[in-house]
Amino acid sequence: MADPIIIQATGSAVTTVDTRSLSAIRSRVLKNLGSDSDYYPNDEIDEYINICLDECAEMSGANEATDIQTTVIGTYEYTLDDAVIQVRAVIYDSRVLDKVDYVTMLSLYGDSTATELTGTPYCWASYGVNKIRLFPTPDEAVTLEIVSTSYADPLATDSDYSVFLRTVDRLAEYFATAMLAGRDDENGKYSLYMSLYNKLKRRFNLNAKKRPRIAGTQSKSINYSSLGEL
Repeated sequence: MADPIIIQATGSAVTTVDTRSLSAIRSRVLKNLGSDSDYYPNDEIDEYINICLDECAEMSGANEATDIQTTVIGTYEYTLDDAVIQVRAVIYDSRVLDKVDYVTMLSLYGDSTATELTGTPYCWASYGVNKIRLFPTPDEAVTLEIVSTSYADPLATDSDYSVFLRTVDRLAEYFATAMLAGRDDENGKYSLYMSLYNKLKRRFNLNAKKRPRIAGTQSKSINYSSLGEL
């Protein structure tokens, strides 16, 4: 029998290439501009990157958060977190409340005031810029969960990366490149990267519209008279 053939090989460890961090996106922006951080400070690049991430959060509704509060007896208005874009659901003591428009809610009071009508809330309405109102006014201190789409925390350190898909990293890269090129009258690069940004943005927005939505986000027409006396 022939002697066995022994094959020996050497190899190097597999390394992970960082493509998603703030530092990596920033580096690609500088490469696109053919410049370095001496001319374009990091904070200027980072500002445009984060502006784009905020816009993507508004378009996609992909970043969701739950703000947990505790109701206060006799209090019917609750303030939303600054990062909230759109409220999707309000959960009172583990029960999802119905959403109604504000005018409908006002009609529920009749001749009474909000402080006079108390009980277990069964609906909510948006009120003002950053508040929601519950009806009837809570008579217990229980957990109130406000589920919403929201802005993500801005990227601040080199190792930070976005909560979105990789497509958004490219959107941020193209947007920051275009904005800085436009500022310096680099019209050729501005047009190129703004075109890339808009094309990718349309694809991203189209995909975002296909996402399923959480139940409870649409106003409902409900016959509340069938609920009887409060």
